[in-house]
Amino acid sequence: MILSLAKVSQIVQLEPMIVLAGLALIAYVCYLVLLRDVSPQRHARLRGLFMNLLGHAVVMAALFALFEIVAPGRSHAVPYIGFLAIVWGSIVFVKIARILAFEYLFFISMQAGVPVILVNILSLALSICLGAWIATEVFGVRLAPVLATSALISVILGLALQDTLGNLFAGIALQFDQPYSIGDWVEVECTDGPKWTGQVTEITWRSTVMTGILGESITIPNRLVAQSEIAAWGAGGKSFWRAVSFRIPFDQPYEQVRALILETIATIPEILRAPEPRVYLNEVGDAWLNLRVVFSISDFGAQFRINDRVNTAVIDALFSRKIPVATPALRVEVMR
Repeated sequence: MILSLAKVSQIVQLEPMIVLAGLALIAYVCYLVLLRDVSPQRHARLRGLFMNLLGHAVVMAALFALFEIVAPGRSHAVPYIGFLAIVWGSIVFVKIARILAFEYLFFISMQAGVPVILVNILSLALSICLGAWIATEVFGVRLAPVLATSALISVILGLALQDTLGNLFAGIALQFDQPYSIGDWVEVECTDGPKWTGQVTEITWRSTVMTGILGESITIPNRLVAQSEIAAWGAGGKSFWRAVSFRIPFDQPYEQVRALILETIATIPEILRAPEPRVYLNEVGDAWLNLRVVFSISDFGAQFRINDRVNTAVIDALFSRKIPVATPALRVEVMR
């Protein structure tokens, strides 16, 4: 396909370059002024985006300068240099838009995580629009007939990308419904399948990424998440109720044991003081009392470690006071 120097020259002008430079400057000023208190991880991400933008901006400026230098000579390479300048200008525009989108999301959510899928969808939409604009303005492609005659191709691509598109639209639906956010602990249970528990670390266009309680990385396709039952526990210092049970012999003083348990778990720093821990007489057996210890914690991922500390500390305290833990007893009667 032959490039028209006249069409390329109409686009490769100084004014669009100034507009792109102005947008980049606005993005950098917003970063310096509005996002000074974001986390180190977000600072690192934004700095990386700005460094990447700077590299592409240098390439764009070099292509624009080269086009201005060789244009008067009417070389055969001039339209292609101008076309590359247009392409790189479009890349720079998309990258500026990504930075502005991240800055907006970081600004409205200083502490909670933000889903990358929203920025990726914005980048994809801008890239498609710019690609269509370049095809129309530079190559003179009439998109309406192309779209009208591509029904068969669309069907084939739709069938081939069924899973990918399903995950994409499921991810978009999850962002609108927001059953969970980045940083939340969630339990995803399929109707006829496995169950996963972990802390959400990222939501991409294809999947939800979680870190399990044991530190393992869990990646679940968005379409599978959207079809599952989801239980979510929020992040950000919220409390979670947990409970453990102890059986003591029936003849032991219940109130003294109760006070001893409360005094013991008060020494465990991970257990929150508000709401305060409680001990209930949960069940009365033939030879034992079942005491249920209820307490709250703020770290969902540490629940097993905290349960272990509670069990160990309470058992040690009971043994130190000569209070045994009830064990199953079998009574045998001899018939005469």
